[in-house]
Amino acid sequence: MAVDLSQFQDSFFEESAEHVETMEAGLLDLEQRPTDLDLLNRIFRAAHSIKGNAGMFNFTAIGGLTHKMENILDRLRNSEMVVTKEIIDVLLLALDGLKSLLEIGRAHV
Repeated sequence: MAVDLSQFQDSFFEESAEHVETMEAGLLDLEQRPTDLDLLNRIFRAAHSIKGNAGMFNFTAIGGLTHKMENILDRLRNSEMVVTKEIIDVLLLALDGLKSLLEIGRAHV
């Protein structure tokens, strides 16, 4: 007997939209507060949640892109990199790509 995952996928896309909003607002705030570790952690957790949940549904492109974003955010959190306008711009571009992947994924389930 096959399990219908569509209801769970709908929840994934709804939750991901909320996480994307958290990430976008957080990245914009990070420009003003580049040393705010709590803010970085909030952005990281949102990315981490999307990545983990994408894996459950085998949305590899979504998980892969979010994993790369998560790696950058983790390096920022661990002071291996410094928050700059350029890094925020790259993360915002990646977030635009993530939004597109989520839209495409939702349209195909």
